[in-house]
Amino acid sequence: MRKNFLIKISLILIIFLFSSMASLAVGAYRKVGFLDVIDYILGNSLSPATKFVLEERLWRTLAAIVAGIGLSSAGATLQYVLRNPLADPYILGVAGGSGLGVLIAIAMGWVNPLATYLIALIGGLSAFALMIFFSSFAGSSPFSIILSGVAVGYLTWAASMIIMVKNSEKIAGGILWLFGTVAFSTRNEVLYSLALDVAALLLLYSMGKNIEKLMLGDEVAESIGVRVKRTRIVAVSGAALATTAAVALAGPIGFIGLVAPWAARELMGSLYIGFFTASILLGATLLVLSDIAVRAIFAPLELPLTSIVAIIGVPVMIYIIREMRRESI
Repeated sequence: MRKNFLIKISLILIIFLFSSMASLAVGAYRKVGFLDVIDYILGNSLSPATKFVLEERLWRTLAAIVAGIGLSSAGATLQYVLRNPLADPYILGVAGGSGLGVLIAIAMGWVNPLATYLIALIGGLSAFALMIFFSSFAGSSPFSIILSGVAVGYLTWAASMIIMVKNSEKIAGGILWLFGTVAFSTRNEVLYSLALDVAALLLLYSMGKNIEKLMLGDEVAESIGVRVKRTRIVAVSGAALATTAAVALAGPIGFIGLVAPWAARELMGSLYIGFFTASILLGATLLVLSDIAVRAIFAPLELPLTSIVAIIGVPVMIYIIREMRRESI
């Protein structure tokens, strides 16, 4: 069992590393390719222009990795604690809150990247706090969390629409971010989100045994010593932190938090630690590959990443719904 797990994780890791290297070799500036990437990794001398291009691509690739890790770890956790294979990071209302924060920043003329990032972070965490407040009235059950997240999402969406209509000329430049992109992520933003991701991952890994027991049902979990309500709230909070870090960095990128956990479950089974680890690697890989597709196919245009990920995500969602229907018959 352990040998099988290590083989699968190793294969996923190899694909992830190869995808990351390919990301450094692809871009609008076609004079920098795979051989230059090898030289860069080995520390060989490169021209200043080549080194500059590779460093820019490196931070873009790292942004995709960090965002992919945040979204996929959140999706994997939520599917477990809410016992719903269609749960993804955006049911928490966090993405809508971050998007609303960015729109407010743009409308107010706060175009400094760090200021925009911080406001997106504050907006996402504020939306999450509101969701927790709403869900607490129904005992913070899986259903109440989902319903409260949807309600907060609609609330932030309505506020966003009002701001967009009233400030259409100012908002035009932020439209691409609202559908997900790592094209404009800065070094500092990547590092801040990485720190938040690490904090969220440490929390979620440390809770692995208790999170896994939630799949037995609330009553059974309580009977074997799990504080169900506390475990669920803390796990959802970790997922919200990872989601907010990803959205503040790269905007609301859909389907990563749905597709990566689904693929991980198909490959690794449903034991939490293996499933969670595979989800992280697959989420990072999928987002890196999607960003490569954006640059390779549509250059010099910048398309939102959701437009690429959705091509994979929609069929996966339909498949999951079909499987859920079969199980209910």
